[in-house]
Amino acid sequence: MSGMAACMALTMRDLKRFMRQPSRIIAAIGTPVLVWIFAGSGLSRSFVAPVTEGATLASNNPDMQYAYYLVPGMATMVVLFASTMAAITLIQDRTSGFMQSVVAGPAPKWAIAFGKALPCAILATMQGTIVLALAWVLNPSQALVGVPMGIAALALTSLGISGIALALAARIDSVAGFHGVMNLVLLPMWLLSGALFPPEGASTWLAWVVRLNPMTWATDLVGASVGARNGAEPWAWPGTIAFAMLGIALATAAVRRRVVKDGGVRA
Repeated sequence: MSGMAACMALTMRDLKRFMRQPSRIIAAIGTPVLVWIFAGSGLSRSFVAPVTEGATLASNNPDMQYAYYLVPGMATMVVLFASTMAAITLIQDRTSGFMQSVVAGPAPKWAIAFGKALPCAILATMQGTIVLALAWVLNPSQALVGVPMGIAALALTSLGISGIALALAARIDSVAGFHGVMNLVLLPMWLLSGALFPPEGASTWLAWVVRLNPMTWATDLVGASVGARNGAEPWAWPGTIAFAMLGIALATAAVRRRVVKDGGVRA
């Protein structure tokens, strides 16, 4: 089987599996939406959202202003959760023995890694786009020309996160252990992305951590696409593309390492 054929076969398999598990949609979208509702309505008066250029809301209510600021962060949070849950399928496939037959076949290891990362990215991007639509609920006058930019940023970020998640899943044999490691690695990336609060008032060292965080680039790019941010760092697009490529490279390396470690039997 050629690399592309193996990649598409794995991709279609995971997409069909997702269609049979609607609870994953609720889990991935429900948490960010609840955070958005409670934070946007309950904490808005303890924080003044920065004024963005060209984004005039229909209401000057501070609740609306902060809720609008939160939308990009909630979209990237969906991408984080959706990518993480999709990566768990690698552990399940390895436990059930499916990956044994895949790795034993002639498909190249990059095709296996990309075939697992691609459906993760597709599903995460679709769910993140649904949450991104909240921006137009709050500000119907916002132009739609930035939508492709926001979706592209979500897609690249989901590839990077999916690759990292798959690389970790290839090293961990239990779902519980995988969740613990993911909370230690990826959740802090989201918390330090300016999703909830802007980094302008942070201490110098923390401000640099935020600026160099790939999740910050994605949040700013998505925010700029809907007018919830004034813009992003000059390196945001190149950095986000490099982050996606790094994720795929890590996933491929992890698959190769697992094959060698287990004598070419397991992924």
